Amino acid sequence: MSEKAYVDIQGDAGTLQIVKQGTGDVAFVYPANIEAVSALTTAYTTTSTTAVMAGAGLTFTPKKGSGIVKVSLAAVVSNATASDGVKAQIAYGTGTAPAAGAAATGTAVGDASAFTSAAASAAGTIPLVAVITGLTPGVTYWIDLQVAAVTGGTASVGPVYGYIEEA
Repeated sequence: MSEKAYVDIQGDAGTLQIVKQGTGDVAFVYPANIEAVSALTTAYTTTSTTAVMAGAGLTFTPKKGSGIVKVSLAAVVSNATASDGVKAQIAYGTGTAPAAGAAATGTAVGDASAFTSAAASAAGTIPLVAVITGLTPGVTYWIDLQVAAVTGGTASVGPVYGYIEEA
């Protein structure tokens, strides 16, 4: 497995993130209204067919007065049973972020996305996008995924990458 290192350089205009992976460096530039996020570097697994929390532990604090953010995530998912799948949906709230495996909580936003593993443990990526309105600047919010196995098997979610963009 290759080693990864991240360096963020923040300024008034935004963030420059330099990612070192293996022998190469990759640079990403994020405007000031975008916050890059990553979570679940170790995959979360569940056999539940009822949504439970993945325990992503993402947090953000809106800075602008609009109270509107766009959350765009990509989650790597799989199911240990061939022809079975994983479904996921973004949820958010305030207070303590939910632990992995906790009952579904928070406000679910955006559409649920699903992936079916063609073979046992075959992985795929599902896109998750939601616009959240009515947020209060200065208040910290958590973002997590409500996840479930579609009809059975062991569903796996992670890693998750993406960004949060304030309007």
